[in-house]
Amino acid sequence: MPMQERELLEPRRRDRLLPERERNVAPVRDLRQPLSPAAVLHLQARAGNRAVQRWLGVQRACSGNCDEAAQGELDQAIEGGEPTSEEDAFVQSVTDGHRHSRGGGAPTLQRVATFAAGAVHESFNLANQLMTGGPAGVTLPALNGSPVRSTAETRARLSPAGLGGESLPDGTARSWVDTVPTNTGSYDETVLSAPPWTTVTTKTAVGARFGQASCTGAGNTTFTANGLPTGPACQAENRTHENHHAADHQVQFNATIKPWDDKVTAAKAANSKFPGATPAAADAACWAAMGGTPNAIADAWFNGCVAVGAAFHATPAGRSKAVSNPQADATCATSSIDVT
Repeated sequence: MPMQERELLEPRRRDRLLPERERNVAPVRDLRQPLSPAAVLHLQARAGNRAVQRWLGVQRACSGNCDEAAQGELDQAIEGGEPTSEEDAFVQSVTDGHRHSRGGGAPTLQRVATFAAGAVHESFNLANQLMTGGPAGVTLPALNGSPVRSTAETRARLSPAGLGGESLPDGTARSWVDTVPTNTGSYDETVLSAPPWTTVTTKTAVGARFGQASCTGAGNTTFTANGLPTGPACQAENRTHENHHAADHQVQFNATIKPWDDKVTAAKAANSKFPGATPAAADAACWAAMGGTPNAIADAWFNGCVAVGAAFHATPAGRSKAVSNPQADATCATSSIDVT
């Protein structure tokens, strides 16, 4: 049997191929150092590919300040077989750090998919937004530095993993993860500017929109939006509302793109191969093991953001601002509306 196939079918025998000096357990005991090629093979031989993933999770979680508790988690990962539920929770809590991957025959450290704080623009004039029918706030998901407004835009912004593959002598094929991307999720938030909020518009526009009897005929009016109970309080509530959307975007990122990235990185680190009757079938098997194609993962994140946003708007806390008490002077030189 060719060496490559033996390694695929019998991962626990891999460390027998290493020189004796490289089989020592020391390389996988020092959480301050990246995993060496020898350490990767050692972990795979001792406890399978999952041990590599768990080692990386423990290292990320302690972020360079690894204490005895972290070392205990590592020992469990190497020696303890299937992880405990507490250990699963420990590793799942990690959101930042590095992943181990293999490229050009030598493992290197790569960043895990991360979610970064986004830009906040305090630019919406509430009076103008009311007159034009615009929103009081908008928080878009963003990917790799650009806001996205559709699944098509999200697909275009996602950095996909690249697959490698080969045809085998028996006519079948196999595929593997060849390149590991870096993806950074975020948000782009636009909220109300500081009050007061006024805009100059036509009298007929205000009368038609809010019903003030004096707002008819030619001429303009200075229209004011009165935030209640105060303008600053209204602005703060608007920011809180949009921050909720930003947090939801992160939750959806961690439920879609991040676990996909984890699987892609682990498959690259382990040099996992996925067989298929044809190259296309092998690619499909590889993507299925990763949790989906890049396009499917991009769609899942964007659609998840839209769905949880709609769900929030259906709650009392997420309701839209309400307008009331339209006012205007006798000639509609000035006009206003209250917003709560």
